[in-house]
Order: sequence, then C-alpha cells, then structure tokens
Amino acid sequence: MPLDIEIARGAYAAISAQFDTHADRILEIEILPSAIKPPEGDIILVDGQYIGVPKKILAAAFLVATKIFWERSPQPSNDDASALPADQGALAATRIILLFDPEYVTAANYRKKQLLQRSHVSLLELAVKQELCFLDTVLNSRLHRQTKSPTLWFHRLWLLKTFRVPSAARYDPVMILSAPGVHGEFRTILTAGERHPNNYYAWQYGRQLIAALLAIPPVDLDFEVKTVLHGVTRLVLDWTTRHPGDTSGWSFLYHILLLPEQEDAGVREAIFKVANLAMNLGMSNESLWVFLRTIIRHEEPRHPRIYGSLVIDMNLFAATKNVKFRFDLSKPR
Repeated sequence: MPLDIEIARGAYAAISAQFDTHADRILEIEILPSAIKPPEGDIILVDGQYIGVPKKILAAAFLVATKIFWERSPQPSNDDASALPADQGALAATRIILLFDPEYVTAANYRKKQLLQRSHVSLLELAVKQELCFLDTVLNSRLHRQTKSPTLWFHRLWLLKTFRVPSAARYDPVMILSAPGVHGEFRTILTAGERHPNNYYAWQYGRQLIAALLAIPPVDLDFEVKTVLHGVTRLVLDWTTRHPGDTSGWSFLYHILLLPEQEDAGVREAIFKVANLAMNLGMSNESLWVFLRTIIRHEEPRHPRIYGSLVIDMNLFAATKNVKFRFDLSKPR
C-alpha cells in the first residue's frame, strides 16, 4: 500500500530535522528491522545521535527530497551554473538524497558548488567541517551501499584537495592534514572497512590521503611526517590483525610499509608481529599469508640474516597446518 503524501513529507521533515540539529555531530543511522517500530506518533526512532529509520520511510523521504531538489535548484539552460547561488532548500534535500542513493552525482556536485561559493574564511571553515561530519555520518552508516560509495569517497577527496590552503599555524583550514586530522580520517576509513569488508574505495582514499600528506613541503608542517606515518601504521596493523580476511586492508598495509619514509625497524616490527600472530593462533587466511609472502620477498634480500629464521619457522608452520603459500626464497627475485 503506497504511503500517504503527508507521511512522506513528515518523513522528510523528521530526518532533515536530525541533520539540522546535529550538523556538527556524526550520526549513527541504520534501517530498522520490520519487527521494531518507532514510538507511537513518531516516524523515526531517535536516541541521541542514534537514529533508526524504517526502509519505506527513508524511501518516501528520498522521493520528497528529489522533488524539492529539482524544483528549487537553479537549472540554467546556457549560463554557467556555478555563477548562480545555491538554494538552501535544495542543499538540505541533497543530504537525504545521498543518504538513500550515494551515487546521485548531481546532488554531490551541488554540495561542491555551495562550498565553492563561500567567500568568508570562518564561514568556509564551518561549512567544510559540517560537510565532513555529514560524510562521516553517511560513509560510516550501517546502510548497505553507502560505506563503499565511490561518489562519496571522491567527494571527500575533493574536499581534501580543494580546501588545503596554507595558514599561519596549520596547512589546511579544517586540519585534515594535521597529525590528529590524519588519524581521524583513518578512523573513518577503518570504520567503513568494518561496515563493508574489502572496501577498496575507502582504502584508496587512504592512499591518496597519505600521498597528499607526503607532497607537502616539510617547512609547511608543524609535525613530523614519520611520526604520523608510524601512528597510521599502528592503527592499520591493529585493524588488519583483527580482520585477517580483508584483502584490501592487507594491500594498504603493504603499501604504507614500503613507503621510503618508513624506518626499517618499524617495517620489521610489523612483519614479525603479523607472522608470530599468524603462527601462534594458527591463522590460515589466504590474504594474510599473501601479504607475508609478498612483503618478506621484498625485504629478505636486503636483510637475509634477519628474515632467514622467520622464513624457516613459517615454512614449518605452512607444512604442518596445510597452508597453501610456502616460502621458497631460493627462486629468482
């Protein structure tokens, strides 16, 4: 039975009100199972920043949002759209559009447009911070497609590249490329990786974030890049050992360990930690052993004495536990 138009408008208003109230906070949004109903008289279930929405209510709010968006967003025929001011009603509608359909590129581009129109530094800083909060809400939600949305991860990368401008005390106005900012970004990536395993787009954003960090001249930074890399490596290492079947996570760990800025001692510590954990707990995850085989093959020629005994132990483990990936370092490499 189709929803009444008033219920659909009420759904849009209820979800929009939560975005308005918590513009500076990250919301936890998930679809309510059919067995759980919102309190009588309410359309959605709200407990602080935790929000439960019945699927049909979110779909109804999306239909209202798209109608509002296309009615209120300027649609010039020949003029440059970027010259026209963003309508706040259309802008608010894009939040629900992207919450329901994260690949709605027109809505994402409209949000870019309104950010580019901010001229006052303090207003721009607030707008970018709120945009990051919105993206955290959607990318870390428990909805099906949102955490692995290429459109939303590209939108986040666009924020990073567009608003990274020098200032007296920090390199960008929202501190994305600061020590706490980078660690915060990786917490978002790791959460997205938990919500959606093998999240290629989240980890690819991590690669681009690190590349942007390394591209900044050291004189423009008030922290040591190696210190930040060490912290990120520990975060990712802890995450991958708790998610040993996640191929994308291991691939990123391999990437970051082989950066020239990494110290040999840190790389060695990470390899031995993973290898000893795998052998002590009897892990046989294919992605974990591919990571070990690949990175040891890269490092062993430079430090044969360090890795020789480890390879012997791992070959013995592989033989006794029927792990497919044996280490034959005698082959040309």
